[in-house]
Amino acid sequence: MATASDDGLEQARLAIAALLASLVQTIADKDQTFADRFDERVKGWYANMRESGNMDALALLSWTREAVRARGPAHPVKEAKRPARKRVSRY
Repeated sequence: MATASDDGLEQARLAIAALLASLVQTIADKDQTFADRFDERVKGWYANMRESGNMDALALLSWTREAVRARGPAHPVKEAKRPARKRVSRY
């Protein structure tokens, strides 16, 4: 069962992936080879981190790479589940 903390962490990872993809795409608008060079470096990091088994890091790298290649929101960002809102009593 996912906790609120897990949902918050996933949302943070998705936001980081979206921000990085936006940055890469903005730079690539001026330098057409930048996105390809970035992609190669991310693939290298992915291979290194796969050995560690850090699934959170692998997910962030994968989502970022997908978002950059899509030139828009990748499905993990676009389709991300919103965490259930907690009802907070104001009284």
